[in-house]
Amino acid sequence: MAARIPAPYRRALEAHRDKLDRLIDRRSVAGLRRVYRDAQASLVAKLSRVGRHADTFTAHQHRMMLLQARQGMKLMGKRMAGEMGQVSIEAATEGLHSLAREVSSLEREFTGADVVLPIEEVSRFQGIVGGQRESMLRLHEESLASYGAASVRKMENELTASLMTGETLGGAMDRLVNVLDGNVYKAEEIARTECSFAFNAASAAGIAECADELPGLMMRWTEYVDEGTGEPLDKRVADDSLSMHGQVVTPGGVFVMPRTLPDGTELSKRSHHLLGRTWKCPPNRPNDRSVVVPWRKEWGDLPGWQWKHGRRVEL
Repeated sequence: MAARIPAPYRRALEAHRDKLDRLIDRRSVAGLRRVYRDAQASLVAKLSRVGRHADTFTAHQHRMMLLQARQGMKLMGKRMAGEMGQVSIEAATEGLHSLAREVSSLEREFTGADVVLPIEEVSRFQGIVGGQRESMLRLHEESLASYGAASVRKMENELTASLMTGETLGGAMDRLVNVLDGNVYKAEEIARTECSFAFNAASAAGIAECADELPGLMMRWTEYVDEGTGEPLDKRVADDSLSMHGQVVTPGGVFVMPRTLPDGTELSKRSHHLLGRTWKCPPNRPNDRSVVVPWRKEWGDLPGWQWKHGRRVEL
């Protein structure tokens, strides 16, 4: 039988997810796509000047174009990091604002209490956002360094293939443009994932700040799943998402990937590499759409469970 989810909690969950979705689609991905295309145009222009007076593609041009590609991807990485840094701060800020609204409204709805939350204090709020700034900067640098190195390797392989097959300079340029066109989607994946991380990490930190004021306040891992039926909301929901959905941990704790789905069946082999791994907050993989939300037993009957001794324990 389908569970009856309290309307106030359903509205809070929908508003929380909608806020993150708008940040990702309208701010993070759109902004990074603009930066990427501008940097790509600049790099292509520089690459074109390498052989502007020649029709053939030579070993010397191969070396010069590869040098330009390395320098161009490094500059592109810096520009994307700057854009992602701004978006991450906005995401962390929005995550905390959303959390404060949700906790206050749910507490008032279900217990009748008006609470004053620590995260509403300017110093606490700024402290959490400031802490996210440093961790996100490191994450951006690592992600974009790996992304840039992989892009250059693809370009090098394409230029080598062009040289070995005797292609024209125009053919070599076409190969590089194809690499750059294809790589924009990987850049957007990074933007989605890291915007989600900033939003969720700030929410998790905010829940920990509020825990002393609200005993029993916990963190809930919430996937793109119908709360009433437990069914996926679209075809993009994989079994590892179904397995994680509804897991609850204490503030500051970690979520763990269980071995089974809610119906007791084993996780599929394609998800076995995630078994037993832990995360402080979503996402747990690229493009994951899960969110961490506040959960308290007093707030109606929203399902929550913990993984203990190899089995699910309902709370």
